[in-house]
Amino acid sequence: MATKFLEKDLEDIIFESDKNELFERGLLIYGKLYRQVRIGNYGVADLISVKRIPTDIRNGERGEFASHLDITIYELKKDKIDVHTFMQAVRYAKGISRYFEKYRTNIKVQFKVVLIGSEISMNDDFTYITDMFTPDIPSSFYSPAINSVTFYKYKYNFDGIYFENHNQYYLINEGF
Repeated sequence: MATKFLEKDLEDIIFESDKNELFERGLLIYGKLYRQVRIGNYGVADLISVKRIPTDIRNGERGEFASHLDITIYELKKDKIDVHTFMQAVRYAKGISRYFEKYRTNIKVQFKVVLIGSEISMNDDFTYITDMFTPDIPSSFYSPAINSVTFYKYKYNFDGIYFENHNQYYLINEGF
């Protein structure tokens, strides 16, 4: 009788394994790894790694960052990863970002998303995501990566069309 491989099994293997062993098997994880992280009402992330990167402060001036955190969100799927998997990780990143905006304003955060599953959805535009989001390239260098996404709502009435920029969404009740 074959045993079922569950998403929790994948999480257990990654969390409990030595980072060097994971690296030898193709998965790079750096920083401290956390599992089943509740992010207020934004949800529970499977795994998150956090690495603190120290930053210089000149004269302790307010507004300068004491450090920044490289935060990697690992979203795991037993089977196929798709756009919904990506959007779930984006929701977690937004929740973490909001937490730092509200409670830890002296720490800057930077996000990476890692999606892990046994298959990748190849039937839609989802497959282009990794080609268009390029990590670790300073904004001063040319990159063909998308580094901004903007939403607009439009209204069309008797005197023409109007556009309204919409961004900075967050949950009304964030749970933290």
